[in-house]
Amino acid sequence: MPLRDSYPTSTFCWIQHSTHQCESARQYYGALFGWSFDAEGRATLKDRLIAAIGDSVSDQHLPPHWLGYVSVADVEQSTYKGESLGATVLREPVQAGSWGRLAVLRDPQGAHFAMWEPHASHGAEIVNEHGTLCWNELLTREPDAAGSFYSTLFDWTIEPYGDSYTVFMNGERPAGGLMSLGEDAGGAPSSWLVYFMVDDCDAIHDHSNTLGGSVQMPPDDWPEVGRGSVLIDPQGASFGAMHLLDPPD
Repeated sequence: MPLRDSYPTSTFCWIQHSTHQCESARQYYGALFGWSFDAEGRATLKDRLIAAIGDSVSDQHLPPHWLGYVSVADVEQSTYKGESLGATVLREPVQAGSWGRLAVLRDPQGAHFAMWEPHASHGAEIVNEHGTLCWNELLTREPDAAGSFYSTLFDWTIEPYGDSYTVFMNGERPAGGLMSLGEDAGGAPSSWLVYFMVDDCDAIHDHSNTLGGSVQMPPDDWPEVGRGSVLIDPQGASFGAMHLLDPPD
């Protein structure tokens, strides 16, 4: 089991589903992935924290969405740095009980992300297995500018992967992906997409449909990576479901 009790700085460490339909969202993901929920709305799997579903922590006017948190050493300092690079601060650094401190920003291209300074909690306690976080991918119309922003903010480096994909590297470890929004994306805004590891991508696709979800991209084989799809939950939030051929430790 890929357990986590810490994360290197500049690593995605936590995700939250922001919606005003919390109860129905919890029912959907509970049925889809087998999640349980504690009294504060945090999702658990095998009695370990993996995500949260709650009211928006950023812009109350945003539609439902998944928000990824990047672990940082000093959230005030990182927020100031992000703002100096052109980001908009949607939520100033704030204490989240004894768990840690958080801030929410919108990058210069319009994608939302959060930062987490860990205190009692470092983030998700299980990743890279069925029903848990396994990847974060930035979709943007300005990949060069977005790549420069995040590589400067988090000290990531950029490595091309194939002809049309870029990987953010945090040292020697992949931190996330970067992909240009194509012409067929219409007016879709820049955004970070959260992917969940699944044992069977096609089965999750079919199960989501029976639970009231819809499909943005049907299951497809990704050479040397695995099989994935992009789904939309009944609340309207997009997320990826991916069966990795070689999931990381």
